[in-house]
Amino acid sequence: MLKLVFSLLLMLFLVQNPTKAKPLNPKKHPIYVQIVNNSKNIDRKYAFKLSNIIHKVSIKYNLPKHIYAAILMQESGYSLDALNIIEAYVDGQKKNVITDFSIAQIHVSNIDRFGFDVHLLMHDLEYAVEAGAIVLASFKRYSKTDPDWWVRYNCGTRGTTQRMTCKIYKNLVRRYL
Repeated sequence: MLKLVFSLLLMLFLVQNPTKAKPLNPKKHPIYVQIVNNSKNIDRKYAFKLSNIIHKVSIKYNLPKHIYAAILMQESGYSLDALNIIEAYVDGQKKNVITDFSIAQIHVSNIDRFGFDVHLLMHDLEYAVEAGAIVLASFKRYSKTDPDWWVRYNCGTRGTTQRMTCKIYKNLVRRYL
């Protein structure tokens, strides 16, 4: 009888005070923590996989990993199947046209320029994150003269990053750092 009472009390305690998983150490997994802080409802396994991929490609292409993680949040909210669809005139008719694809929102011009596979961009997380890293790394040529070279990922190479569109993008990304 005493065992039964003790067991019931223990069960009641556990129901009222459920054990929570320990959060990961931010020093060991800073990108994972950044992703989860940026997207509270993100699947934790997906976030961990994404953080590892960001870490890997950031080393491979010598990119600032926290900035790249913030760019991916700004571009797609970390969604692999993100699309940017605009209305455009095609052959004289108004149609919906996809201009940017996947987690890194890679523009159709960069898909052509770098020879990316649209199907893989939309279905392979590692491929898509690396493709975005390749595009971002292509702007590093500006890094010696411009500390904000990475904003060119969105606002391009025309002129300076002091343009209003670049300043807006910079502030949008910085909120996810």
